[in-house]
Amino acid sequence: MNDTHLVTTNGASVGPLTSISRPYAAQIRRFLDLLDGDTRWAFSLWRAPEGVHLMDIDLDRFPQAYLQSAGSAQAMVIEVRFIEDDGIARRYAVGHPNGDYAGEPTVSIPYRSNEAAVRVYPSEVFDAAEAADIYDHYFQTDRVPADYVLRPLDPQHSTHHTQGSTP
Repeated sequence: MNDTHLVTTNGASVGPLTSISRPYAAQIRRFLDLLDGDTRWAFSLWRAPEGVHLMDIDLDRFPQAYLQSAGSAQAMVIEVRFIEDDGIARRYAVGHPNGDYAGEPTVSIPYRSNEAAVRVYPSEVFDAAEAADIYDHYFQTDRVPADYVLRPLDPQHSTHHTQGSTP
């Protein structure tokens, strides 16, 4: 398999990210532009396991690290999952720097035809254009750009990371 990354839509459909019809960055942007919160409500990007054909990937084990979004092209959340140096997978919400993280998250981003929603801080809401830039950086580096904040989502971690590229 020559494709280095796979995409998952709505948590179910998995396929390779290709550049057949448009460049990778434009293809990612297209996926994000199509999010409507109803029939298309989630998108994730993850590195394909090396040397494993798409049909042979064990989806109970993969993806281990990913960048994913839920919501619509106008308002979505972005979450990243890293396998950190200690071997433990940790999830983070991606946010803009200088956001107010006091108290509980106040913004609700609905998805799956309003059957579900995720609550985030105002600085953790993105549109498709900005999200596409973050996804393109992740596609190239396996990291979120360093100028974004990563807020731990796992209960055992409560500190804010200020550098997106470092898990």
